[in-house]
Amino acid sequence: MSCFFDKALVNVGGDLAKLVPGRVSTEVDARLAYDTHGIIRKVHDLLKLYNEIGVSPERLLFKIPSTWQGIEASRLLELEGIQTHMTFVYSFVQAGASVIQIFVGRLRDWARNHTGDLEIEAALKRGEDPGLALVILTIFLSLL
Repeated sequence: MSCFFDKALVNVGGDLAKLVPGRVSTEVDARLAYDTHGIIRKVHDLLKLYNEIGVSPERLLFKIPSTWQGIEASRLLELEGIQTHMTFVYSFVQAGASVIQIFVGRLRDWARNHTGDLEIEAALKRGEDPGLALVILTIFLSLL
């Protein structure tokens, strides 16, 4: 069943690659989240399927689970020149991926639901967005 699903996933990705410029992201099965070598094998299998339909690796981005095993898989895949994408990233240790996606809204929701911190409550009352503040701080720190 997994092979059938992979082929269907790649066929959709191939169709998207024909319609949009840039890269197409394909998500690695989350059940492999705690298996570094399983993630790497899956990405290699997906790359072979994409190659069969004529989509070059430069057009592809693989979304890897943000677990310690996923971080290591991402690091190793990036060393091979395979571009990876990670979400729910909140530290520089995960910065080995080609793309890091922070969900600013989730940070805002977390701050709103964790009352009792006077600094966060004061910032929210001033209309400041804690998620956006973290993104700006992260960018600033990466420039140092």
